[in-house]
Amino acid sequence: FTSLALAAGLSFPVCTLAKSAKMIPVMLGQLVLGSSSYGVADYAMAALIVSGATLLSMGESKQNNNSSSSNSSSTFTGVAFILLSLFMDGITAGLQKRLKHNLAVKHQQQATTHDFMFYTSLSMFLTALFVATVVTDDWISGCQYVMLNPGALQHMLCMVCLCSVIGQAFVFFL
Repeated sequence: FTSLALAAGLSFPVCTLAKSAKMIPVMLGQLVLGSSSYGVADYAMAALIVSGATLLSMGESKQNNNSSSSNSSSTFTGVAFILLSLFMDGITAGLQKRLKHNLAVKHQQQATTHDFMFYTSLSMFLTALFVATVVTDDWISGCQYVMLNPGALQHMLCMVCLCSVIGQAFVFFL
């Protein structure tokens, strides 16, 4: 959603400012979905970090606007996408916290990076399937393409999936 926000016309400084406030929806997601609790010091630190990032971003944005004559504006669609991105960050954090808790309580085991990788991949697949079938109707044309070009399945789709798995394994390992 962040990439879609930028593609839809959200200015880069606004995008950077919004993503620097990511810890707020993450904390909210963990409060609502993950049954977390935070102290006053945690809220104060989050507020100070977001305020500092806001001041820094606004200062850099002001300097860039003074040095160039370009007028950066953000579209409504771009703002909606960045808000959706922050909302999904909160949902992800809350669900990960809940997964950790459920595995610890019900199964007396810790969540591994592979557990998170599996659930992340599953949710990405379900989201892509929803978008391809309901939102854009690309599922049918994609299936028709694969039927007409069977080599594409082996050479293109399987290699993309393999590269995706290897890439995710490195990201989750780090």
